[in-house]
Amino acid sequence: GNCITFDKDVHIDVETLQWSPDSKKIAFSEDFLITFRDSDIWLYDTETNTVKDLTPNANREKKLISNSDPKVIFTVDLIPQWSSDSQSIYFIRYVFSTTKEARPHFTKINITDGTIEDVGLVESSIAFSSYSFELSPDNAQVAYNTDTRGKGKDGTWFLDLATQQTQFAA
Repeated sequence: GNCITFDKDVHIDVETLQWSPDSKKIAFSEDFLITFRDSDIWLYDTETNTVKDLTPNANREKKLISNSDPKVIFTVDLIPQWSSDSQSIYFIRYVFSTTKEARPHFTKINITDGTIEDVGLVESSIAFSSYSFELSPDNAQVAYNTDTRGKGKDGTWFLDLATQQTQFAA
């Protein structure tokens, strides 16, 4: 097979590799827990053997831990999940200037035109409280985890994307 190369120092989080339902593309995110910097959602097209950063952001080279400038906004995109029609990718997005402000949003990107849409919020007062989710096959609900370090209701939740109603599962 043909090898691909990245223009940047990219650390793939292999646990996030997700085949599209039509088996033509693979979505993945970078390994935020290794680099502690802006993590993006990437798309590998198996037909053209090309890779593209779908969510590039300006502060990619700044390290989260060593940053002391409160004006710097980090955007950390994690855990891509495909829509059933292979046209969109859902993911968790954290936008913050300091880690204590990092709240998870469920976000969707259209892979054809790059349109990004905020589709839901995890209500939590704890930074980085959600790190896993699964999109339902009909794209109507999200099952996700929360870890509030004992300061809230930890466990699995369901979010109805149309109504924005949440329900605790276990």
